[in-house]
Amino acid sequence: MVKTISGWPESVQVPFTRVYITLSEAYLHTPSAQLASLGIIGFNALVFLAWRVPRWGDKMSRYFMHWPVGPNHRVITLATSVFSHQSLAHFAFNSIALYSFGSAAYTWLSRPNVKDIDAVSGSRSSSSSFFGFDHGPYLGTSTTTPHFLAFFLAAGLASSLTSHLNTVLFRLPRLLRDLSHSARVSTASALAAHSAVLPSLGASGAIYATLTLTSLAFPEASVSLIFLPFVPIKIGYGVAGMLAVDTLGLIRGWR
Repeated sequence: MVKTISGWPESVQVPFTRVYITLSEAYLHTPSAQLASLGIIGFNALVFLAWRVPRWGDKMSRYFMHWPVGPNHRVITLATSVFSHQSLAHFAFNSIALYSFGSAAYTWLSRPNVKDIDAVSGSRSSSSSFFGFDHGPYLGTSTTTPHFLAFFLAAGLASSLTSHLNTVLFRLPRLLRDLSHSARVSTASALAAHSAVLPSLGASGAIYATLTLTSLAFPEASVSLIFLPFVPIKIGYGVAGMLAVDTLGLIRGWR
C-alpha cells in the first residue's frame, strides 16, 4: 500500500492512512463470530442500496425477489431473495437480529465434534475438558466461517422453498377456486389469496433458524425485547412465543 499512495499528495495520504489503520485495527480486533454476521449484513446492505437505484428496479425485481408463479419465476431467486430487503425497517430489524444472535450460533458451530477430539487424543479425557470449556487448539478453526455461511444459506433456502411450496400447493389453488366464481372475485378470501401469491424476499427465515439454533445450544441464555429492554426472558420461552404467534398467524391469515 505504501508504494501505491507514495505518489499521492500529502494532504490525501495522511487522512487515507489514518482511516486505513483505524479500519484495519477494527477488523483485526473483531472476533470471527461477529465478522461473519457483519459480512452478511454488509452484503444485505449492498442489495438494499441497489433497490434504491431506479434504473435497476426491474432487474432487482427479477433476480432478488422470488416469484412463486408468473414470468419472473426463477429457481435462483430462492437463494438471492434471502439477502434482499426493500424497506429500511425490514432490513434494520433483520440486521439487528442477526448481529445479536449470529455470534452465538457461530460459536456453537465452531465447537468440534467430540468423536473427532477423541480420535485425535486417543482418550475420553479430552471430551470432558472440552465440555469444561478447555477448548485448546480447536476453538475458532478456519472452517467455521464457511460452515456458518453454509448454515445461513441452507436455512434461507429451506425457508424460501417452504414458502414457495405453500403458495403453489395451497394458496394458489384457493385463489383460482375463488376466481372461478365471478360472484366471489371481490370477497375477502379472494383478496387474501391474491396477496398470498405475491413475491417474497428477506432473510427472516434464515435469521429465525439462527435464533432457534442459539436457543437450543444455549437454553439458559436470556434475551430482552426491544420494547421491554429491562425485562429478561429465557431465550427458549421467547422462541416458543414467537413460534406460537407465527403459527396462529398462519391459521388466521395474518400479514
